Formats: sequence, C-alpha cells, structure tokens
Amino acid sequence: MPRPMHPLLRFFDQAYLVRLFLVLLVPATAMLADGLLLITLAERFGRYLAVAITGVTGLCGLFFLINALSTTLRTLHQSVGEGRYPHREYQALAALVVSAILLLTPGLFTDALGVLFFLPPLRRPLGALVIRPVRGELREVYEYLKMR
Repeated sequence: MPRPMHPLLRFFDQAYLVRLFLVLLVPATAMLADGLLLITLAERFGRYLAVAITGVTGLCGLFFLINALSTTLRTLHQSVGEGRYPHREYQALAALVVSAILLLTPGLFTDALGVLFFLPPLRRPLGALVIRPVRGELREVYEYLKMR
C-alpha cells in the first residue's frame, strides 16, 4: 500500500491547485451574486429593509436547521449503536452542515443555496457530493463511534 502524501506536498501538484482554486471560485461567485442582489434590494426597498430581510431569512433557516441536525445526529448514533454503517446519515449531516454555513453567511443568494441543501429531497444527493472526498475518513469515524 503506498504511503499517503503529506498534506503540504499537495501544494506542489498543479492538478490539486487547479481543483482548489475552482472550489474557492464557488464561494467567491456566491458572494458577488449576494452583493448584486443586496444592492438591487437596497435600491428597491431601502438599505435597512434589505439588511433586515437578509438577516431574518438566515435566522429562520437556522431555526429549522437546528432541529434537523439534532434529529440526524440522533439517527446516526442509533444506526451506529445497531451496528449499521450510517451512510445516509453522513450524507444528510454533511448537507445540513453546508446548509448551516450558507445560512450563516450573510446574503440572500447564499441563503437560497442553504435552503437547497436543507430540503429533504436534495439533502442526500448534495450531501453525497460533499462527503465523496472524505469517504475513507468517515469509515474511521464510524469505527470510532462504534467504540464509544
């Protein structure tokens, strides 16, 4: 079995750097879209109402998200306790964490993306995309949780 690459050595790999920059391009684009949307809202409804709408949408989303997170964590621990690998729960949990990050980020565009990650029909497929790079580590987390 080949030795794993030291994390710092990845920064000397051109393919890794291109992937990293493409991943960083997504939040940058989301922030630009949020800025444009906030400017449009501020021009139409006023600055204070635009800021209030942005804050309220994020807080309302987080209220529902906290309940979904606790339910998913409870189901994950139950699956582990029964000796089943919690693949679906990992997917849902990853999507919910991304949703929380997006809802906490100020802006309506990021709130809309956060809601997409929160919706139950999209939660597992989007969560599967999020956890794909760390599948091996999640197996280790499962083994650790089994010992607890």
